[in-house]
Amino acid sequence: MSDMNVNGSDETLESEAFEAEPEADAFAPSPYPVDLRVKGERAVVVGGGRVATRKVTHLLAAGAKVTVVAPELDERLAAEADDGAIDWRCKPYATGDLDGARIVIACTDDQDVNHRVVADAEPGQLVNNTGDPSESDFFNVAVVEHGNLIFTVSSKGIDPALVRRVKQRLADALPDLLADAQ
Repeated sequence: MSDMNVNGSDETLESEAFEAEPEADAFAPSPYPVDLRVKGERAVVVGGGRVATRKVTHLLAAGAKVTVVAPELDERLAAEADDGAIDWRCKPYATGDLDGARIVIACTDDQDVNHRVVADAEPGQLVNNTGDPSESDFFNVAVVEHGNLIFTVSSKGIDPALVRRVKQRLADALPDLLADAQ
């Protein structure tokens, strides 16, 4: 890793997480980075908690038609359901709930349910098991937008806390970093 930080200086980053040697990658080769258009596409999120809320928020911002399958919803998701922004199926997950979905996200606190979601997915459905990156076709990334630029940060699903820290540092550094580029 270079000794240059996101501000362009030659100071090393302070966090031990940045200094640590990378772990052997169980998911080699690296994922293919893309920006996926999901406007108008059906997305099914199985789970109704805090993680589901984050996933649904980003799917809605991207224009997806979101269905949430969960017996209960986080307060923010319940508000989205009340407003008609999402279709809430108030029930436990069952085979058939993924029909017609392009994107499937399993984010319950029950790994058996998450594994069933992955197993039930049809060919062509992009699946993310938030509890097990090895069962995922894709990993969600942290996003920093600045004008027409989009910057993403990913740990291939391994270290979300590190991703949040790097995202914040990037967001803080971008105005100065890009001031000379415009």
